[in-house]
Amino acid sequence: AQNHTIISGHPFDDMSLVSGSECSSAEVKQEIMKSGAKFIILFFDNMHSYNDGDFQILYTPSMEEYYTRFLEWVIEEDDIGLIIKSKKHNTQDGLPGIKVLIDQAIETGRCYSVPDPFQKKPVDFAIVSDFVVSIGLFLSGALIESVLKGVRGVFYDNPNLRSIERDLYAWGDKKVIFSNLDEMMDALKSFKQNPDSLPDLGDWSAHLDELDPFRDM
Repeated sequence: AQNHTIISGHPFDDMSLVSGSECSSAEVKQEIMKSGAKFIILFFDNMHSYNDGDFQILYTPSMEEYYTRFLEWVIEEDDIGLIIKSKKHNTQDGLPGIKVLIDQAIETGRCYSVPDPFQKKPVDFAIVSDFVVSIGLFLSGALIESVLKGVRGVFYDNPNLRSIERDLYAWGDKKVIFSNLDEMMDALKSFKQNPDSLPDLGDWSAHLDELDPFRDM
């Protein structure tokens, strides 16, 4: 048996995977800002189900609630922009309760749902956003890629990983990771109104070497 492990850096180049037939992330930002957005959030979702079988993932009603809170924010405040980067092209199909809200949000001109999101690089959209939000059964790779680019980001820990992510909760509780959606939304809204009121919100800068010692993305 081999007793050596090789740890490498990022195996891909830094070229965008957004095709020429779609809007580039810079064009998306420009269009959203033309419609009045001054604070742009990149929104990551994840796979979900009603968990009727043995294999358990995020509960669909929890995902609908997560979507609803951000879509309503876009609709209610005319300076909020939202870029939705779904996990897969059909992730939203299983969320019929949010269809009307998504349509209303897109009609504002300040909400963009990335078409055919599979294999689109999250960082392409992170670098044109002010904040990144994510959800998952475990810490989101898309979120980590984004914060490694220096973008602020928070993780909604719906499953409550406090007993597993002890180190992260030790320094990042209610700063970069939230187990309560109401508290996360309140913090984001406060930061949007006055960033100086919550300077540590979404700030991973002191811990980037722990996430990726290579920093070669």
